[in-house]
Parts: sequence; C-alpha cells; structure tokens
Amino acid sequence: MDIPHPTPSTGTMTGSDKLFIVFLILILGLVTWLGSMNYHEGQKEEETKRNGEAWLAWFTDMGGKRHADDFPADHPCSPQSKPDLSPTHIKEGKPITGTWGPCLAQAMTESSLKDLKNPFSQQALNLVESCDAKNHKLSGSLVLEEMSPTPAGSPVPFVNSSLADLDPIDHKLQVRITVCNKGGGPIRIGEVEF
Repeated sequence: MDIPHPTPSTGTMTGSDKLFIVFLILILGLVTWLGSMNYHEGQKEEETKRNGEAWLAWFTDMGGKRHADDFPADHPCSPQSKPDLSPTHIKEGKPITGTWGPCLAQAMTESSLKDLKNPFSQQALNLVESCDAKNHKLSGSLVLEEMSPTPAGSPVPFVNSSLADLDPIDHKLQVRITVCNKGGGPIRIGEVEF
C-alpha cells in the first residue's frame, strides 16, 4: 500500500492565507482607530477637570481677597454691599449689587476664566444646575453649588443648592465645584470658602 506524501509547500500564499492577513490588517486598523478615539475623549475629560480646577483656583483666590479691608467696595464680588432684593428692584431687571449674578458676569468676561471652553462642544463653558447621566448634552458643563450648613445635630451637615444669580454674596459662602463627564455624570472637583 502506497502512503501518500504531502506535497512540499512552494512558499506561495493560498487564498485563505491572504484572507487571514487582510483580516489581521483590518483588526489592527480598527484597534488603532478605537484607541485614538478613546485617547481624544479622555483628553476632553481631562480638560473638563482642568476647567473645574481653574474655577476652584479662582474661588480660592477671590475668596481670600474679597474679605480683605483693601478690597474695592465697587467690585461686583465685594461682600461689602447688602443686596436690595425687594420685588420692585428685582422687576427692574438690572444687576443687583451684592449678589452672585454680577460677580459671575465679571468672572466670565474679565478674569482668566473668560477663555474656558467646553471641550466636548467647543463652545463657551456653560453653568448648569446639576449633572445628569441621562442627558449627554451636559458633558463638559460646570455646576456651582452653595453649601448651606444645617442646624447642629442634623444628620445632614450641609444642604446644597445651585448658586443662582440673586443669591447674596455679602457673607462667606461654602461653594462646591463639580463638572459633568462625557456621560453627563458628576466629577467633584472640590469645595472652597468664598
């Protein structure tokens, strides 16, 4: 009985060899593309964190200055003027001195914060009331919350509320800074006395 001997390979690729190599090249290209895309998304999230850190630095710096004796009384962030929150004054629609609105406007137009952009939308950095993982449009947004202390003995030491335009700033505030990640979820940056 004759035993068939395999024919020696001639060194040329068969069709299945070529198909396998094309498949490997496609997989390598896909992995490279996905890695690059994830890297850029990670960079955007890091830039979002840096935006929050810039706000934390601004609050720290301004919080230290604004309670000094030599801080200008006419500065929008000055705690020296009591806000007039009477209904007739609010109806006029003018910025009310001694409230957060004029201070925020000054920070967004005249400080180092004016050039901050939302890295996901490439538009001006926007402030929102809270992050929400169900709303991906909030990616890269900033949340500023006033932390009001509760009475002694309360199980919750602070009650958080969004820092609104008409909130008085004629006293020291405890502010929490949070940014919204790619998925709209919160990333806590820090808390500072302002």
